[in-house]
Amino acid sequence: MNKITAHAVNIRTLLNNKYTVQYYQREYNWETKQIEELIEDLTNEFNEFYKDGDRQIDVRNYGDYFLGPIILTNDNAIIDGQQRLSSLTLLLIYLNNLQKQQTSLPKVNIDNLIYSEMYGQKTFCINVTESISVICQGVIEKN
Repeated sequence: MNKITAHAVNIRTLLNNKYTVQYYQREYNWETKQIEELIEDLTNEFNEFYKDGDRQIDVRNYGDYFLGPIILTNDNAIIDGQQRLSSLTLLLIYLNNLQKQQTSLPKVNIDNLIYSEMYGQKTFCINVTESISVICQGVIEKN
């Protein structure tokens, strides 16, 4: 029997790895409802700790949010959590594009949460299904 080991990991660490998706995994199928629930959960968690006057650096002392389990094989193939990882990537792409359109606020560099670059090639942390790859490929090419 295989041993299962659990580790709490922050988003930065999670997204700074490379993952593959096995052929038997279902296609990405989150819809507006699931994305709205994720955003609402993240917003509520943030607002639980936020106080007027907090600076960006104060966020490091905010509480944790449990995203749910991400189950991986020893070689980082995703067994469970593909929908959440893909949705986080899409949400980060959306937020990054929003802040690029915003001129009055300082920008937060989140490029490294969306993709990494090695030897001149940009790739996502997750080798996503074709439907997500098509959506995201333009983002990588623009950056």
